[in-house]
Amino acid sequence: MDVFEFRDQLVGEYERFTRSFVKIKADDIKCHVDAEYAAGRYWPQPMVGLNPAFVPGGDIGKFVAEGLLSISVE
Repeated sequence: MDVFEFRDQLVGEYERFTRSFVKIKADDIKCHVDAEYAAGRYWPQPMVGLNPAFVPGGDIGKFVAEGLLSISVE
């Protein structure tokens, strides 16, 4: 999985999470909130960033092969 696919998956999971605890009954408000989500506006916005102090520690594929890391794709 490349970093852009990972980002899209992460943002999708965040959207499902933030929608999971609010059920909007008013059609006009639901329409507005759906439009905001469709435009990629989340409250608060998901923060995905790179750590400038990051030091590579190995290959993700190797970690998965060794059973140290698992990848779940839904």
